[in-house]
Amino acid sequence: MLLYLLSFVCMIALFMIPSQTQFFLLEIGIPDPTRAGIAVGIFNFSAGVTSLAFPWLHRRLGTNAIFALMFGTVGFGYLMIGESDTYLDVAVAMAFGGMSMGVFLPNVNLAIISSASVAARGRALGGLTTSFYFGQFLSPFYSVPIGLAFGLAFAFFATGLWLLAIAVMFIVLTALEGMRRS
Repeated sequence: MLLYLLSFVCMIALFMIPSQTQFFLLEIGIPDPTRAGIAVGIFNFSAGVTSLAFPWLHRRLGTNAIFALMFGTVGFGYLMIGESDTYLDVAVAMAFGGMSMGVFLPNVNLAIISSASVAARGRALGGLTTSFYFGQFLSPFYSVPIGLAFGLAFAFFATGLWLLAIAVMFIVLTALEGMRRS
């Protein structure tokens, strides 16, 4: 259940990229929709490249450490977006933040499959898919009110802070896991 909640929360944050980037760029004076598409593409390309490193990372770090790294990376990327005032800043932040998605999807899938019995794996992955889509659906209900009240820069920055808080939680879990092994 915790992994479903984690996936739901992650999708709320990550879906801000395709749904709010163009509006954020408008806020900072970049009205070109092509640049918005390129920025989102940079995020997705970065995720794709990073996903290739997942097997190597998993052998060396383990599930909780990857979650810590992932949430820390995306949190820092969102802080960077929130502080951006040029297109170059946004593009760099997208490349950095996109690395997180590349390891999140295989990591959460593996964690759920590993914790479910063979007979329950279909239902377990169905629950994961449900949490993904509900998070994506609810993402604008989270980001738009914040953006209207305080600006999308603040929405990205605040989201980056709570993503970093989740990273700290996984750093603690990873440390406790390491202490139990020794």
